Amino acid sequence: MAVAMARSPTDPRVGIRSNVFLNATMVADGRSTHVRVRNISQQGALVDGSPLPPEGSMVQLKRGSLSTIGEIAWRTEAQCGIRFAVPVDVPSWVRRVGQPGQERVDQLVHLVRGNTIPDPAQIPPELAEDCLEKISADLTRICEYLGDVPAVVEQSEALLKLDAISQRLANLVKSRGGGETAR
Repeated sequence: MAVAMARSPTDPRVGIRSNVFLNATMVADGRSTHVRVRNISQQGALVDGSPLPPEGSMVQLKRGSLSTIGEIAWRTEAQCGIRFAVPVDVPSWVRRVGQPGQERVDQLVHLVRGNTIPDPAQIPPELAEDCLEKISADLTRICEYLGDVPAVVEQSEALLKLDAISQRLANLVKSRGGGETAR
């Protein structure tokens, strides 16, 4: 949840800053780094991560479909301040960003975890034609993707459980010969 804070009259930063904890990507000199946005205003952001580019570097900050350009205004070992080249729409940046297909993956995981056969009327149309083999492949892909996301790897127990579910489903597909409809 974002918390807006006004700055003191002696603070050189302009605008209200929203305290947040958002995952983002910072690109500098063609290199991408996973960062966490700790606070953000229309004019800039405080991010932490490693490695960070030196002060004065031009960077691109990306979060989902959002992107902006800025300059590293200051830097410590694990944090830096980015001064944006143009003002950003803070509410758009702090809004929850879903990954493409995330709703579908969430529905699939719910079906697998429940170990129950849902009422066919409750199955979303885009899932109605799924087969266990396709669901297993989708779940394996998302597990591989999540294994490359540093913030997720920090939550290794949850990732291991998700991977175990993926393996159970893959084994079920193999034992049934694949291609079985998920209804």
